[in-house]
Amino acid sequence: MNKLSALMANKVGKQSKYEEIAEATYGPQSGGAQQPQEDTLLTGISRMSSSSISEKPSVFSYLRENLAWVIIVILLTIIFALAGERASTIQEAADLVEDKVSASAIKWRPCQLYLDPSQASVKVLQTSLGDPSNQWGEVPCLVRNTKRTPYSNIYEDPQWSWLFGIGDAATPVEYGAPSAVIKTHYKSIAHPSREPILGFGGAFTEASALNFMTLETDGKNAVLELLFGKDGLGYSVGRVPINSCDFSVASYSFDDVADDFSLDNFDMKVEHDVMTGMVELLLQAERTLKDAWPGDKLNVMASPWSPPAWMKKPTWKDPPGSEHAVNMTGSAEPNCLREGTGPTSRYAKSWALYFSKFLSAYKSWGIELFAVTVQNEPEFPAPWEACAYNPSNQADFIANHLGPTLERDHPDVKLLIFDHNKDHAVKWGELILNKHNPASKFVD
Repeated sequence: MNKLSALMANKVGKQSKYEEIAEATYGPQSGGAQQPQEDTLLTGISRMSSSSISEKPSVFSYLRENLAWVIIVILLTIIFALAGERASTIQEAADLVEDKVSASAIKWRPCQLYLDPSQASVKVLQTSLGDPSNQWGEVPCLVRNTKRTPYSNIYEDPQWSWLFGIGDAATPVEYGAPSAVIKTHYKSIAHPSREPILGFGGAFTEASALNFMTLETDGKNAVLELLFGKDGLGYSVGRVPINSCDFSVASYSFDDVADDFSLDNFDMKVEHDVMTGMVELLLQAERTLKDAWPGDKLNVMASPWSPPAWMKKPTWKDPPGSEHAVNMTGSAEPNCLREGTGPTSRYAKSWALYFSKFLSAYKSWGIELFAVTVQNEPEFPAPWEACAYNPSNQADFIANHLGPTLERDHPDVKLLIFDHNKDHAVKWGELILNKHNPASKFVD
């Protein structure tokens, strides 16, 4: 044994570590032709060192050789972790359909906003079908802080709080209470000296009628009650289009015979409006309103979007040389009517008669329209059914044609002007309602 081995053995009182490694590698070092012990020991040390060195870089070599797969595994891990967190939060939001605080069912759609509750300013409003006198209120909305703790219980997570609530974040205060309540006292008139508001309402279009007619009887009754009934909105005003509008399936009129100035071919049954359910919807709405509010009536006005195409000037979209517009859509400017709105215009005169016949046709079905407007959105030559006017030529149409025709045939029907955005109402009113304008005497 050399000096190094002897020193190691004497120090620990047993065979040196190097000797143990050498013996484990080469077997007991005894007998004849054996390698010198110091050589054996050094060889063992050399092999041990080589083995150690070759093992250490093997992991790094593996990672380097399989770098693409390692990146893929890491990315998949991140994706699955995020998906799991999102699924967790979605389920937590879905669980809110039952109020765990009061252990009772609640009727509202859970919502989730990822923002700082201290800066939250979003307010959610919804109507109350159960209590129509309190129609708008704040609905508590779940707000989560930017710091996420996705796997904690939703009611134990301090980062969840109730928007519009105070105090304990897990306990909504005045749960679902409206921010404002409208109380109506029908026997008390707030401003007796002022002219009362006629009412509120909506449009009876082909689109609304077609949807209404798809409902079963119970569904129809529910819609009528919600819109016109005692426990609903109590709508008392409506509007119906004369001819098609942008809420129609396709363009239509009740007399498509060119140059039928006397309108002998006008469909006095207004069959299109009957077959689509517009007439039935109006009649049922009227009955529902009268049953709920005795003495009241449904005030329905009529408004045209466009005359029949044969009454209209061609537009830039029509083929060159066209005598009249090909379609009811679009409008020439400043007015759509052929021969204009002067006193000699045959088309303006026939268009005024069209109003009268439409009013008579609806009256034959038991629907007495209380008013007409001259034109829907007269300032807009829209790509759908349209007929442009300015204040001057609308005044001429009223003075020369529509006013006298309604006064003769339907003196109880009111005539309303403009029917467009309020920003230009004053401009139109100053011209048409001027007492020196001959149109003013026909306008209500």
